[in-house]
Amino acid sequence: MSCVRVTNALVHTVESTCSLSNDSMISVELNSHADIFVVSSNVPAVHNHEHFIDVYGFDKETWHVNACTIDAVIAHKDPVMHLTVILIINQAIKVNIMHNILIFPMKCCVHFTIINVCPKFLSASPAEDNHALLVHDPDGCSPPLTILLSFDGITSYFKARCPSLVEYEDKNISKYHHTSKSPLWDPSTSFYFSQEDGMVDYRGHLIAKLSMDSHSSDMAIS
Repeated sequence: MSCVRVTNALVHTVESTCSLSNDSMISVELNSHADIFVVSSNVPAVHNHEHFIDVYGFDKETWHVNACTIDAVIAHKDPVMHLTVILIINQAIKVNIMHNILIFPMKCCVHFTIINVCPKFLSASPAEDNHALLVHDPDGCSPPLTILLSFDGITSYFKARCPSLVEYEDKNISKYHHTSKSPLWDPSTSFYFSQEDGMVDYRGHLIAKLSMDSHSSDMAIS
């Protein structure tokens, strides 16, 4: 197994929400402080990328772990259709001491997963897709999936569980990629800064339009 240092990942979690996770149920939390997806030890891995990332907590002197990068799967029950769907989390790091899953919103956005963080009760015009994730099937075989978010304190999360192998291999169960397979995720890149900075002038006025290929992660300013 090769060992490639990709980045230093800052992992942050909220202690109170850990109590929501157990052997059968997982708390999947929005977390802007982790610059990559983080999954718990009991989440099934469907692919091992065979490279490692140095992971640090708040205090680099007291907590550090070398974590492997995997593609993981979780099961979520759609409350509208009352059907189970499989969510595939590509390029996540597996941290054995974790009991929950941390979602990095930026990585979702790059994959065109829409994250509406504003709660319905704070929205000027409340809608069903407020405080929710909108996940699209890249192959167009399944309709867009809306995942409603809940609160624990001020942490947004949704409930999921570990799927069985039978569920994962069942072709009748819809599967959604929560994040993209490629390119290799590198949170230290300056690419996103240059893209965002090139959208406005020095006064913050919009000067460019961003064109995106819905079938890839390519973005270009025009």
